[in-house]
Amino acid sequence: MRESHKLKLLVWENEDRARAATDPVVAKWYRRKADRYRCQWVDAVVKESRKGWTLRTVEALLHICFAILIILAFALMCADVILGLKK
Repeated sequence: MRESHKLKLLVWENEDRARAATDPVVAKWYRRKADRYRCQWVDAVVKESRKGWTLRTVEALLHICFAILIILAFALMCADVILGLKK
């Protein structure tokens, strides 16, 4: 499970505890804890999105290189066939 999902679950859990708490001091403490987890959750989402961007870029470059390799192989096969026909 990703870190952002774990933190989101902690936010929900603390918000539920704050709603269920009968003592206002305890409820306020759970809300503060949920706010802290919410800030950490947003940071984790931003980090994961940055990590995903670099991974997508590398993956796209690998696909481009693979496509160029296929095109070159096809061109070599065509050139071999054409040279074979000329003989």
